[in-house]
Amino acid sequence: MRTRFGKEKIRYRHRPYPEDAKPGNIKEWLIHHHQEYTFFFVCDADSMIPKGALLKLLQKGEHPDNAHVAIFQTRIEIAHAKTLFSKYQALSARTSQKLYTDVKQRFFRTALSFGHGNLIRTNAFLRIQVPKGVLSHDIWDMALLNQLGYKTVYCPDVVSFEEAPNNYLEMRIRDRRWIKGNFQSAPLLLKKGLSLGTRFYLSYGLFMYLCQPIVLCWIVLNLMGNSSLWGQFLYFKPIINTGMHPLYIEMSTCTIIILSLVFLHKFVLCKTLRDCSLIMKETIFSTLLSLNNIIYHTIDILIISFQTIRWVPMKKNPYATLTFIKATRQMWPGTLFGIAVVYFIMNYCPHIALLIVPIVIIFSLSIPIMYITSLPLSR
Repeated sequence: MRTRFGKEKIRYRHRPYPEDAKPGNIKEWLIHHHQEYTFFFVCDADSMIPKGALLKLLQKGEHPDNAHVAIFQTRIEIAHAKTLFSKYQALSARTSQKLYTDVKQRFFRTALSFGHGNLIRTNAFLRIQVPKGVLSHDIWDMALLNQLGYKTVYCPDVVSFEEAPNNYLEMRIRDRRWIKGNFQSAPLLLKKGLSLGTRFYLSYGLFMYLCQPIVLCWIVLNLMGNSSLWGQFLYFKPIINTGMHPLYIEMSTCTIIILSLVFLHKFVLCKTLRDCSLIMKETIFSTLLSLNNIIYHTIDILIISFQTIRWVPMKKNPYATLTFIKATRQMWPGTLFGIAVVYFIMNYCPHIALLIVPIVIIFSLSIPIMYITSLPLSR
C-alpha cells in the first residue's frame, strides 16, 4: 500500500506502551498529525469500511450547513455472523438502529456516537479532554463536543461493518465494560450547556442497566407478596387511577403489559411476511436474552462497584466454540435462581404458576440455551 499510495499517506503505528487504550491512541495520533487532516475516521480492530463510505461522509462534513456537526456516525451492520447468537445480534442491531437510533435523532435533532465507524472533525475534537481511564470514551466525546456547541449526527445512508460477539459469555464481558463506562459518565449529567438530546442519551445509558436490578427486585417482591409464606406481611395492590374507579392489576397483567410494550412495537417495521417472521424470531431471541440480563447485569453491577474493569478485546474468531463446561461455570447462577423460583412457586404460590413458570424455565435452561446458540452454523 505504501508503494502504491506513498509513504507519507500510509503509516503503520505501534505503541510500545498502549496507555489509555483507544482514546490514548487517538490522542497520540492527533498530537503528531492533526495539522495534516481536517477530519479523521475512527475504526475498531474489526471495522470494515465499504468503498465510497468515506467519500459520502466527507461530502457531508464539508457541506457548509454541517459546520456545527463534529461527529458523523455511520449505520453499523454486523458481518461474519456465524453462530445463531451472532446472527440474531445482527438482526437486533439492524432493527434497533432503524427503529430507535433514527427515530431518536429525528426527535432530538442529535444522535449518539458509537465510538467507531464515524468521521470526526479534527479541530473540534482537539478542544476536548476526555479523562484518562474512562471505558466508554464515545459518550464523553459526544457530551463534551455538545458542550462546545457541536452535534453528533447519525447517517443511515452510509454503512460500515463490524463483528458481533458469537456467544452470550463474550457479550457479557463486553457488557461489563459498557456498564462501568456508562456509570463513569454519570457526572456528565451535571455539566452545563448540554442539549436535551445529549442528556437523554446519558440518562438512557444509565437506565438501560439500572432497570435490570429494579425489575429483579420487582419480580422477587411480587413473588413474596403472592406467596402463602410472606403474603400476610407483604401485600401489594397495584392500581391504575382511571378517574372514577381504581383499576386493580395483578402481577400477570403487569407482566403482559410490560412485555407487550417492550417487544410488540417492533412489528411496525413489518412490510412482508418474511419481515414478520424475522421480527418474531428476533423478539423471541431478545426475550431469552433480556430475561437472563436481569440476573447477570444485576450481578455485574454489584461486582463492578468494588472491582476495577479493564478493557479486554473481543475475540475475533467468528467460528470459536463455547464448551458446555464453560457455559455451566458461567451460567449456573441463573439456572440456580430459576430452579429455586420454580420450587418456591410450586410450594407457596401455585396460583401464579401458569404465568410465571414458563418465564422462570428460561432461567433454568440458561446453560443449554447459551451453549446451543453459541454453536457455529453450517459453513
